[in-house]
Amino acid sequence: MISIHSQHQLITVLFVVAPEQGPYR
Repeated sequence: MISIHSQHQLITVLFVVAPEQGPYR
């Protein structure tokens, strides 16, 4: 359960940082 929660948070952070730091802009 903890692993899934950690993954979910990681994905959320990626979605928020990816567009700002990646070529998805």
